[in-house]
Amino acid sequence: MAAKKSVKAMLKEGISISAKVQQFYSYADYFNRVPLFSTLQLSNAGAESAENIDVVIESADGFTVPFTKHFDEVPYESTVEVAAQSVVSPLYLTELAEVRVQTLRVTVLHGNDKIASCTADVTVLPFDYWCGRGGNAEILPSFVRPKVADCLRVLSEAQEQLKKWNIACEWRGYQEGDKSKIRQICAAIYAVVKKQTIEKSAAEFNYNEPMPVGDITKIFKNKVGTSFELVLFLASCFECAGLHPVIAVGEKSVACGAWL
Repeated sequence: MAAKKSVKAMLKEGISISAKVQQFYSYADYFNRVPLFSTLQLSNAGAESAENIDVVIESADGFTVPFTKHFDEVPYESTVEVAAQSVVSPLYLTELAEVRVQTLRVTVLHGNDKIASCTADVTVLPFDYWCGRGGNAEILPSFVRPKVADCLRVLSEAQEQLKKWNIACEWRGYQEGDKSKIRQICAAIYAVVKKQTIEKSAAEFNYNEPMPVGDITKIFKNKVGTSFELVLFLASCFECAGLHPVIAVGEKSVACGAWL
């Protein structure tokens, strides 16, 4: 007569966990509420429901905060999505000084018994890094900073430039007028930045890979900046003027404009 399987053995046979995480993760992702896990699923392939199941997420060095999700019941022959919001530590993300690969371990427990587990790696980026075109490129606008003091300085000087062109401007964005005037406003802002004679930094980046965004608050002070930093600064000035900036990132170059 065959021996009856224990509950632990049956759960190990039926329960599984699968996880997919973002390729890159940074404070910008956290701020924009991008979930760390794109997929985190708990499956029960058994013929009976599984009761009192806990899913635990852990990582080294404090990348994640303590996280446990309890399930009173996981129905048989079913898969449930494990909601894992607010699992990343913002303190870790703000203090990280270098690119680092973190391994996440997801463990399924029944009481004290481990019945399933999986791991996933994520590349964690420092506070001032953008993931590049190879990651979640749409995070780039997080580094546009229209409240930087130099943006107001540029708008003040751009207003003087517009007066020379006999154009009145009160920085009311698209309420200022038609497309022609928006072009003139952009031209004035660009002219002011160009007059600063900012030297191009020798630093080169692969826009497909994670890269530092730099500190646009120091461009005018140091009179030097990368093309990427200048584009972010121009985008900041356009947004400060009430316009919608557009950033185009190619394989080896980057440009900035504004919607008309």
